[in-house]
Formats: sequence, structure tokens, C-alpha cells
Amino acid sequence: MSLQYIRRAQLNVAGTVIELTGAADARDDTGLRVRFTIRAMTTQTPRTAEIRITNLKSDTAKRLMGQKGMTVELNAGFRDAMGRIFKGEIKQVRKGRETPTDTYLDVFASTHDKAYNNAIVSKTLPAGSTGQDIYKACLDAMKPFGVTQGQIPDALAKMRYPRPVTLFGMARDHLRTLAYSSGCTWNIRDDSLDVISKDGALQGGTITLNSNTGLIGMPAQTEQGILARCLINVRIGINSMVKIDQSSIQEAVQPLSIAGEPRGGQPFIAPIDADGLYRVVAVDHIGDTRGQPWYCELYCIARSAGATVSQASLGWN
Repeated sequence: MSLQYIRRAQLNVAGTVIELTGAADARDDTGLRVRFTIRAMTTQTPRTAEIRITNLKSDTAKRLMGQKGMTVELNAGFRDAMGRIFKGEIKQVRKGRETPTDTYLDVFASTHDKAYNNAIVSKTLPAGSTGQDIYKACLDAMKPFGVTQGQIPDALAKMRYPRPVTLFGMARDHLRTLAYSSGCTWNIRDDSLDVISKDGALQGGTITLNSNTGLIGMPAQTEQGILARCLINVRIGINSMVKIDQSSIQEAVQPLSIAGEPRGGQPFIAPIDADGLYRVVAVDHIGDTRGQPWYCELYCIARSAGATVSQASLGWN
């Protein structure tokens, strides 16, 4: 396991590479201050990035101001474990001042926003087509926007439609229908179009979270899921599988009021998995190269629960 110390971050905007912290072999290790929040959820919406760079050189800032629509890539982590945590398209670049002496440059970006908003399907599939055929039709509509095939479950190949299937409209809408009918969620991860079953996870193995691997504080049980915080880990994303010792999770307080209780009389509290296995349904990568934040905030659902969360329920509107 790589040691998690000596922070490092690097920003690549349309080929312009900015070392945001001192590299291990850099002569000048003063670096720049950068604050970022990378947000991803299994609500079938683009992943977003808010990046603020303080006191960037004026000529570099001018070059970046005209990069709307170009690709931005943020790598972050530690000296021996840095990797990409975001790749997407720049939606806006703005500059300003925090104080009379400190300037800032903000970069706002999202992952494949063009594919979400512009990919249109117009195709009729013959009788006997499968869910996998619908996935491929939607993927073909998104390919011109740089989207490639990702991970899909075997269940899609087993879904057969006895009648012809007409697909017309936004590819994202047909993917949402396909995912809902097959008990899955879909997202664009970097460049890959993934469809993941609610009881499945991304390939790559289970990530164990404890005090030796970067877990911060005590995970907490909430109505939406298990909330945990760990040091930035480039392996963790939505639909990753993590393992958390159930004895370290702080149980939620059961509401005493009957208001809002479902039929059956018991309020819903996200369950704690007996095996300690959880699927990540929402994750924020939060960092400040000259401050305390340098962690991931995770909302996780017990693998046995096979559920998702809504953006409204997390307060991320």
C-alpha cells in the first residue's frame, strides 16, 4: 500500500499543465493554492468539478480564460499515489479577487455534458432484441461525443423484447428507462458508459477502509446511507465497493415521532451490512493544498440493500 503523505495535485487544461503543489523532484516546492470539489452521484447526472486556483500568473490565467469547451483534467493524491480524479469539459472560467492582493481563477466543468444533452437516438430494433442492443444503440449516439463502452451487467443480454422496440429521443432517457427496468444505474465515468446493477460494483476489487488505509473519524449511519470520510483515494468512485468494519459505524438515532413514517410504522434508516460491504452511491473529492481538507466524503449503501439515493435526499440540489 502506498503511503498517504505529501500532498500532490496537478491540473491539465487543454495541454497546459499546472503543478499545483511541489512535486517530489521539483526545485521550487512552494506550489499554488488550489481548492476543489469533485462531485459524483448515481443519479444519472454528469459529474461536476469546481476548482479555484489562487494567485496564478497573469499570462497563464489569460491563456486559460478562453478555454471554454476544452478538456480539463485534475490529478490529485499523494506523492506516491496520485491519479486522475476528474476529466471533463470546461463550462466556465472566471477570475476575480479574494482580497486586494490575492487573485483567483475559477474553473467549472462537468463530465460529458455534451453527450448528456445532445446525444439523440433514432432507431427501431427488431423483435427479439435485448437490453444490450438498447445499450449499444444509446452508446452509438454518444460515441461522436467521445463516450466509449464501459462496464455492463450480463443481465442486459438476458432481457429480450418480444416486439420491435422503437427508440427515439434523448439517449439519456432511454438509458434511464433501461436501467430502471433492469434494476441498474447508469453513468458516464470519465469516457466510459457504465451500467451497474444495484447489487453490483465496478470491477477492481473491494477497497478496505480503516485507520491504516486513510479512514478519518467514525462513519455514521444516516437515513440516506453510511456516511464516511477518508483521505483522497483515486480508486474510490461511484459504484466502487468498500469494506468498513461494522463495529466502527455510529448507529443513527431512531425517530420517536410517527410523522413521515412509512406504512408499517418503522422509519427508514439505511441498514448496516453484516459483512461490512458497501457500494458507493455518492462521493465528493474535496481538497485544499494549503488547508485541512484533503479527503473523500462517501455515501454508501449496504450491498445487500441494493438501493440508490436521490440528489434531493442528500441536500445536493
